[in-house]
Amino acid sequence: MGMDAGSNSYVMATKYDDNPDLTTDGLYYFTASGNVGIGVTPEAWDTYKALQIGQAGAIWSYPSANDMYFSNNIAYKSAAFEYINDGYGGYCGIDAVGKFQVKLAPSGTAGNGPALVDAMTIYNSGVTQVNTTTGVGDGSYTLLAQRDDASSVGFSHLSCGADADRGAIRVGGYWIWVDDTGDLRIKSGVPSSDTDGTVVGTQN
Repeated sequence: MGMDAGSNSYVMATKYDDNPDLTTDGLYYFTASGNVGIGVTPEAWDTYKALQIGQAGAIWSYPSANDMYFSNNIAYKSAAFEYINDGYGGYCGIDAVGKFQVKLAPSGTAGNGPALVDAMTIYNSGVTQVNTTTGVGDGSYTLLAQRDDASSVGFSHLSCGADADRGAIRVGGYWIWVDDTGDLRIKSGVPSSDTDGTVVGTQN
């Protein structure tokens, strides 16, 4: 065991050695703030309690809530997320209301704040949204899968795009979508406009 008395004080557990180097031989680091590092002194996490594994991986949770997260190359420091190292980052986990989220960030610089994007959200009802920024049914999703229990039949359905940005379904080399007038259209290749392609059948 060893102790660092500096500003980032920690207790270190190390392998047996007649002459251990307290700066490089550590296996486990226990910080005064209650965070733990395996093979590395953990970042100065705040708000959450973290188990940091190596230089970039971490498992963390808010002390007074039923949540748990797994992250790569980001840490929550000084009331904000920041990159640990240069490169990509992100995290996934379940929050206190049972919602599972995946948030990803583009490549960034160590110490800077990542521009996290909601890549996927799975609600505890089973509704799944891909590339969404807010809640169900607000017109911000790219892909939505859910069961419509309000229907008398109770259809399960897959929605592409939203009311303001309908999107299209790609099947092989063909694209299928509904235009502004409600007509179903199909085209071989990427459509160039809302009215591109061919109208399929008679629409009701």
